[in-house]
Amino acid sequence: MKNSLSLSFIFLSRPLFTATLLLIIHCIIVQSDANDLIAQTCKNTPYYNLCVSSLRSVPRSSRADVQGLALVMVDIVRAKASTTLKFINQELKRSPKLRRPLRFCASSYDAILTADIPEAIEALQKGDPKFAENGTNDAAVEASSCEDSFHGKSPLTKLNKVVHDTSVVASAITRLYDAILTADIPEAIEALQKGDPKFAENGTNDAAVEASSCEDSFQGKSPLTKLNKAVHDTSVVASAITRLLL
Repeated sequence: MKNSLSLSFIFLSRPLFTATLLLIIHCIIVQSDANDLIAQTCKNTPYYNLCVSSLRSVPRSSRADVQGLALVMVDIVRAKASTTLKFINQELKRSPKLRRPLRFCASSYDAILTADIPEAIEALQKGDPKFAENGTNDAAVEASSCEDSFHGKSPLTKLNKVVHDTSVVASAITRLYDAILTADIPEAIEALQKGDPKFAENGTNDAAVEASSCEDSFQGKSPLTKLNKAVHDTSVVASAITRLLL
């Protein structure tokens, strides 16, 4: 009986996951005009003002979803890193006494531009934000390592800070995108497959709450009412099935 119920839940939960994922993304996009998606996204980063000013400086940000904003931010990191590498190459000619740390920095920024950023862009385009986050985190580390290599006054302090901070912002946005993709239903499926229906029930309950929260966020007429109701109600059904397994 329990095996039959488990199969019923998994059969139900896969289309439910797809519907929930599409609904969450659509909910975010639809509300972007009213709530300003850039501002809402940047609230999830440690450098809000930098995030907002950077994204708004790129025209295509106004039409982007969270994935698109992540790609824009990674492009900004690439531009900042490219500017810094050019400055490093100039400093190598002007400051022979700083040749050792500058060479280290040149290597660090070459890694950002040839490895970390391409990795992040490719991962985002393939829908793998976790791997993209690794790339942007690595870029932030490279910038910090460059600064630390001077063991004192550095001619790159401002540039390193900009690259570090924009990389951290890009990382935070990719993490937000990852959170959207890895929602409650995959968690519930995994829990059920591991024989933990209580945890699975929590996941389906959370999915119902997400749908209700999306609907409530419009504070009036919503273009997603039917979709929100469908996801909410199927989540409640899935929750009821998992409860029978307890």
